[in-house]
Amino acid sequence: MCENEAANIPPTQLICLSDFNRHDLLWELLTNIQLFTGPHLTAASILLNLLTKYGLSMALEVGKPTLESTNTKSRTRLDNMFCSADMPMAFIYCDIEEENRPVNTDHFPIISILDLTIDQNPPPQ
Repeated sequence: MCENEAANIPPTQLICLSDFNRHDLLWELLTNIQLFTGPHLTAASILLNLLTKYGLSMALEVGKPTLESTNTKSRTRLDNMFCSADMPMAFIYCDIEEENRPVNTDHFPIISILDLTIDQNPPPQ
């Protein structure tokens, strides 16, 4: 592909959300120190490497729990949401809503509202 064609391809924006089941100090509650063991951190390092490779940042505020254990009532952050580094400004709202947790689940819903307005005026060249 020539440079002129590549210049006409719009930049790609990514949103990646999942029950990653990974623990790291970047997002986990500090009260869950027992989760910061070798195997947990090794598993998280794979995710962290991918986030770095694709320039993704966290959309959901640090320290927000996304799960409350049914048995122990302990809270942790297994679910997460990442987006392209320049996208957080598109998030009008991104938070957990404990009060809207479905019946028979231990995960809290993550509710996001995004402004995906496309600028119809291309930047001057």
